[in-house]
Amino acid sequence: MPIIQVRVSSVELPGLGNGFVICVLQLGQETLQTSGSQGPKPRWDQTVAFEIRTVSELTITIVANKEQAGYSKIPLQHINIEALRYGIQRWYPMRGANGRLIGKIWLSITMIPDQQEYQQLLRNLFSKPRTEWIKQREMEKEEAKDLVKPVSIPKKKKVEEVSNYLLSDLTLENSDGCPYDDEDSNSDEENRYRGMADFNERFQTATGNIRNLPLDSLPIVRIPLNEELIDLGQDFLFAAKSYGKVIISEVYLPNDQKTIKPKSLGGVIGGEKYIVHNILYKFALDTQSLYGQYEDAAEKVAGHELKGLIEYYNCAIEGLYVPLMCLIDYRGFRLVAMCILPIGKDTIVVGTSDAGKTIHTGNPDLIRKLKKASQMLNLKEHQCSRKVFYSAVDMEGHLGRDGRFYLLDFSRAMPPENPTNSNFQHCHLYRLLRPEFVRAYPKPLCSDALSGFIKNDNPAEHNLEIKEATNYLLNTLIPNFALEFDEIVSTGRRNLRVSRLLHEKGINILSLIHISEPTRQAEISYAVFCL
Repeated sequence: MPIIQVRVSSVELPGLGNGFVICVLQLGQETLQTSGSQGPKPRWDQTVAFEIRTVSELTITIVANKEQAGYSKIPLQHINIEALRYGIQRWYPMRGANGRLIGKIWLSITMIPDQQEYQQLLRNLFSKPRTEWIKQREMEKEEAKDLVKPVSIPKKKKVEEVSNYLLSDLTLENSDGCPYDDEDSNSDEENRYRGMADFNERFQTATGNIRNLPLDSLPIVRIPLNEELIDLGQDFLFAAKSYGKVIISEVYLPNDQKTIKPKSLGGVIGGEKYIVHNILYKFALDTQSLYGQYEDAAEKVAGHELKGLIEYYNCAIEGLYVPLMCLIDYRGFRLVAMCILPIGKDTIVVGTSDAGKTIHTGNPDLIRKLKKASQMLNLKEHQCSRKVFYSAVDMEGHLGRDGRFYLLDFSRAMPPENPTNSNFQHCHLYRLLRPEFVRAYPKPLCSDALSGFIKNDNPAEHNLEIKEATNYLLNTLIPNFALEFDEIVSTGRRNLRVSRLLHEKGINILSLIHISEPTRQAEISYAVFCL
């Protein structure tokens, strides 16, 4: 019989107060474990393991002031054993005495593998080439597909049925396949439950609360708001990693056998896209052969997307919003995970979503905010199709259905490096200047330089400025850093974060090759080792 491990880490119920709160885990009539914590948002880091019996259910009861405050029931007969091999983590609804939805509880449910099977899996993973391991995994899946069937999950469901599905996808879609909130839903309980997993609303609210604080606010006011943002980040990362591992582990399975099915959401480049738990996942893959022989370019583009998002977020411009995002690297693949936003194909007001076929500049308010951001990031104003832009043309600006301005697609937020090797195809898409370098450079640089977006806007001028900036980086900044680094090493300092030193100067790690001449070979070896 498989052993199931359940972890209770957080519960949010109204009216708990600051008293002592008890969490009781029951399997049928048997009490498995009782734990206590302080309110009003108690947390447990407790686990309990048990065997799955015949038809039964796990009941989790929260007791405050010696009275039942809420309960959650998970029918075990609906557990997907195959999915449990990777683990299931999510918020579950909690109900009051009258059965109405009153809160939520965060659970992690995982199957404990057989120790011999687990050790053999590790040996296979590290001793065989990835192609052999994939073939073996596919054979195992083929043999098991008739024994374990995925749980069938409808797109729309009543709140009363939600707890019956351990991998419920709460995101609805419009007719164009774009994820956003269902405007026709009249169920307050359904909207409230779905709101529990609305990472975007939680993120924007938490960020707004912190930014609206006066500069002289007391720590007793700031600390709870920062803790709320930290908790949100941990929730998002935990959910994104858990489902991301499932998606990557099943990448070679036919779609009808996947636990989480891919969705058709459009887009010119990139791999398959998935939506689960209000998080959008997309593979960092070169499906259109844009980058030629450089197979890692798509992963670099994903890294640039996260860096660009961070730069615009740090501008802290009032009324300008970005989504939660993280990168998941697992088994040789990279996933971009981003929270679902309340947008669609009809909400774009700035930029292009179809590789320049349609150019949008229809919202002066958003244009003014992007202009302010470009001044902070030292980005140059330019034109595309006789329309003025202060950011990369393919960075999308949306007026969300909640009235907020959202930015998307930050992979080309920074200007490109001038190509030094003609063998790499379209390298202006993934060889970008670092934000620290761009901000410190004496003149603004164009994000769309070396691209076709500026073909009618004096491209020679923009491209020449990029060439001059790249020459300054390679022939002045890097040699100067090499001399500084030579002095640092000569002082005997150890445990140096060379990557941090490089980035602070605006130098990409890949540019470390240019340091080799003015420094001693031993010090370069030490620098590479520290990376």
